[in-house]
Amino acid sequence: MTDRIRSIDALRGLTAFSICLFHLGRDGLFHSESPVLVVLNNNPFHVQVFWVISGYVIGRSLARRQALIPFVRRRIRRLEPAFLASVALVVVLNALSSLAPGYRGQPFSPQWFLLLLNALHVNALFDLPFINAVYWTLFVEWQFYLFMALLAPLFFRLPSSARVLALVLLAIPALRIPDHLNFLHYMGYFGLGTVLWMRREQRLSPGWFAAGTAALAALSFAANRETWLHWLGAMLAFGIILADFRLPDWGGRTSYALFLTHIPIGTRLTHLAARWVVSEPGRLVIVILAAILCRIFAGVFHRFTEPQPLPAS
Repeated sequence: MTDRIRSIDALRGLTAFSICLFHLGRDGLFHSESPVLVVLNNNPFHVQVFWVISGYVIGRSLARRQALIPFVRRRIRRLEPAFLASVALVVVLNALSSLAPGYRGQPFSPQWFLLLLNALHVNALFDLPFINAVYWTLFVEWQFYLFMALLAPLFFRLPSSARVLALVLLAIPALRIPDHLNFLHYMGYFGLGTVLWMRREQRLSPGWFAAGTAALAALSFAANRETWLHWLGAMLAFGIILADFRLPDWGGRTSYALFLTHIPIGTRLTHLAARWVVSEPGRLVIVILAAILCRIFAGVFHRFTEPQPLPAS
C-alpha cells in the first residue's frame, strides 16, 4: 500500500469491523426496537464503501497494465487463496457443529456441487444460495472486475472528460436494475471510486471531477434510496480518500480475512451464548466478545492465507 492511498487501508479495516458488528448484533439476539439494533442499523460504513474503494483500485490497476489475463491472474492471486480457505472453514465448522451435543439440525452432508459453484463465484447464476452470507459481494466484485478489464482497452484510450461521461452513462441503468446481485446496480459507487482515482492520479480537471462526482453521487443515491445511510457512508469514505486523511489503521491488512470469516466464527459464539444469556446488556457483551474473537481469528487466518504482502491493486 503506497502512502498516497493509505487511507484506503484504514477504511477497509473500519468497514470490515463495522460489518462484523452489524452481522453479529443482528443475529437474533435483540428485539426489533432495541437501542443496540438501532445503532447497528444506522451504521453508515457498509459494503458501499468497498464499492468505492474497488472503483479506485481497479482503475489504478488497469491503467498500469490493461492485459486481461494478467489482470485476472493478479485478482485471483490477491483474493482467491483466502476465499477458498474460508469455504473450507465453513465446511469444517458445519461438520463440527453437527457433532456438538444438543445439535438438532439435519445430519451433516456436504453438497459438493453447491460448494463447487460457490468456490467459482457462479452459484447465483444457478439460483443457488451462498454458503456464507458475505460471498454475494465477491460475486458482484468479480462482475465489475471482468467488465472493466474487457472495457479497459477502449476506456483508457478516451480523454478524461469522455471517461467521466462513460462512467455516468454506465451508472444510469442502475435506476432500472433492482437486482442487488447485478454489479450495474452499484455502478454509481464504482464510478465514484474511478473518478476519484482520475482526480488524484490522472489530474482530472476540477470541473469534470465536480460534474462527474455530482452525477454519480446522485445516480447512486437514486438507485439505492432505501439504503441512503450507507450511501452517506460511501460519500464520507470518498471524502476521506480525496483529502487523504491519515486515519488509524483499524486492522486494514486483516480486513479481508475478517470480512470472510466473521460470520462462521462469530455466530458460533453468539448462537451458543444466546441459550444462556437473556439480558440485553449481557448479549451486548457477547457481541463485543465475539467481535474481538473474530479480529483475533482474522489475524491468524490472514497470516496463513495471505502470507506475502500483496499490492492494493
